[in-house]
Amino acid sequence: MARPFPLVLDQLREPDRVAFAIVPIDAFSGAIVAHGVKVTIVGQPALRPIRNLSGMHVFLNIPDADRAVKVEAGAAGYFDSEVAVAPPADPDDDAARRHVVALLPRPGYPFAENTTVRGVLVKDGQAVAGGRITAQPAGAVGLFEAQSDAGGAFVMPLRLPDPDDSASTPVNVSFKFPPESREFTVPVRPARTQSFKTPIDLDETVTPELVDPRPRSD
Repeated sequence: MARPFPLVLDQLREPDRVAFAIVPIDAFSGAIVAHGVKVTIVGQPALRPIRNLSGMHVFLNIPDADRAVKVEAGAAGYFDSEVAVAPPADPDDDAARRHVVALLPRPGYPFAENTTVRGVLVKDGQAVAGGRITAQPAGAVGLFEAQSDAGGAFVMPLRLPDPDDSASTPVNVSFKFPPESREFTVPVRPARTQSFKTPIDLDETVTPELVDPRPRSD
């Protein structure tokens, strides 16, 4: 007969407490960016999150405090981002501990064939890095956003009101690099990549032509 052995129960551990969670999403599609993203607290890199199966980066068992959180997403094809995180007014409001960070695609992001506008932003003959670009297609709800990289290049995917219509849709585009800004409207054709033929100069007033580098007969 087997000799009995004592059964020792560990003390019950306190359940993990969620301080906050970062949810990185694609700014165009709204899908969670589950891979190629690193999340750290600025000034406290030793505090590491747990990435769950849904792609959320969850910080556990740390005190509530105002924090700056950096989202590094270059490996996933997006610009890095930074978000301010504050404790919820109601400590029991779990939803307020969930922070969505919309990531803007870098120009090299491998887009599928869709409506995409590309260009280069310059000022005084020099590339503008970190310029903010927004677009508003006529008849569409909401704005689309992009950012220029170190070479001034940007890419902006668009969702047009009627993607099955082969006709062009007027799109109002705004370029901002404080204190400079420009705004104009260009016709955009659906389901293809188009590029501004010349760089967009923040010092100019002439609207550059938007062309299809691979024109089709339709």
